[in-house]
Parts: sequence; C-alpha cells; structure tokens
Amino acid sequence: MGEKKTAEDAVSIARKYLEKHGFSSLKDSYYSIIDGICTINFAYTLDDVICYPDLIKVGVALDTGRIVSADTTGYLMNHKSRDIPSDVISSEDAGKALSSMLTVSSTEKAFIPMNDGNEIYSYEFLCRDKDGNDILVYINAETGKEADIKLLMYSDGGILTR
Repeated sequence: MGEKKTAEDAVSIARKYLEKHGFSSLKDSYYSIIDGICTINFAYTLDDVICYPDLIKVGVALDTGRIVSADTTGYLMNHKSRDIPSDVISSEDAGKALSSMLTVSSTEKAFIPMNDGNEIYSYEFLCRDKDGNDILVYINAETGKEADIKLLMYSDGGILTR
C-alpha cells in the first residue's frame, strides 16, 4: 500500500494524539521513516528550554495516519521539576568554545542527558562545517566546555543524530 501521509502530516497527527493524552509543551525534533512508519521524537520544553531527557517517541502509519506506537518511557522516567540555572555564561561566550571551522545556524537552550544518568544545562548550537554537514554542538552553560557533539544524518528516511 502506498504512503499517503507526509512526515509533516505525521508530526501533526502525533502532536494531536499527545495533547489528547495530556502531554503538552512538546517540541518535535527528529524523525525516521522505516517500513511506512514515521517515528517522531518529541521533547518536553520548559520556558523555551528543550528537555531532551523527557523524550517521547510516536509512530504514525503513513498509509492510514493511525498511531501505531507511543514510547513515553523517557518522559515518564525523567520528567521532573527543574530549575533553569541563572548563573550561566551567555550564548555568545559559549559560542567561543566552538571550532572556527563551524558556522552557527541557530542556538537553543537545552537540558541534555549524560551517560552517567545526570543532565547538563547547555546551549545547543546547530552548525555547518566546511563540507556542508550539519552538526549539533552542546556547550555546558555553566562551565563553557563542550558537553557533546552530534552529526545530523539526512536521508529519504528522515533526520537522525549520530
């Protein structure tokens, strides 16, 4: 059966589903399409700060527009009351930690999960390198040090990070 819905349609369908089930203040980030299912990642937002540990994944069938999966584990396990640190460096100062070989396209504030189970308040810089690759660089907003780097991978099957 052919695909009738677009990724944008799937995001809208998934957002309505989440709102109907009491999940609000969510930002869609990345998605993948595998075997006619578009899986969208949504992260909770707090005062324009993206909370990536509070991740929800929703799968939408592109042929029918039906919700076929919803994984709220990240949200249920990590969602909590957070204080946004006020004693942080500016995004301009954080940007000084970036390689001069990168061009910044946009900047967001985000809590990001770390391998040790903690999270860090950071600036998320969407950058482009000299070869045209899009890269997310996370700079710790309290220390000014690089916390993480992710390469964005684009394909007909979606947008993912690696």
